[in-house]
Amino acid sequence: MRKRWVFAWAGLLALFWTVSVSANDYGLPRSVQVGERELDINGYGKREILFFDAYACALYLARPSSDASFIMSGDISTAIVVRVLANDPPDEFPDKWDEILRQEISGRAYRRLEKAFERLSTGDKIQFLYGPGQGTRVLLNDKQVVSDPGHGLMVEILDHWIGSDPVSIDLASALLAR
Repeated sequence: MRKRWVFAWAGLLALFWTVSVSANDYGLPRSVQVGERELDINGYGKREILFFDAYACALYLARPSSDASFIMSGDISTAIVVRVLANDPPDEFPDKWDEILRQEISGRAYRRLEKAFERLSTGDKIQFLYGPGQGTRVLLNDKQVVSDPGHGLMVEILDHWIGSDPVSIDLASALLAR
């Protein structure tokens, strides 16, 4: 009888700890400024690769939405913030990012972003910020690395996390679950 109680309490404690993780626990801000708009966190989660925490990621919008096609439409300001959690992050882009970035940004801008990525370390913050009429900006630790005048780069970045074939279904659900 005592063992059951111990297991029940341990289960409840584990559930409480899992549920109580907040965006701030990952070092993600509650809101992000894109031009004149303040965007609030829509959803967040973390990506694990082979049982190791790789990064935490959050989606920011002016108003809550779980409609991926609306979010990717280009009609609203949008932001994605990624916080590196890995102790030894890769020094090159993941294949999917490489494909996206090569298509969407110029050679010089790509090389500038590539050099910044090579220096990533635990705790670094990557921001993808889009505003209609303002284009897309990529910041590393709050310093702009690349800007793109259109919406294409942001669409590709959003597609990577919340599109029809996301890198992680669990993370996509977390980003879209306000």
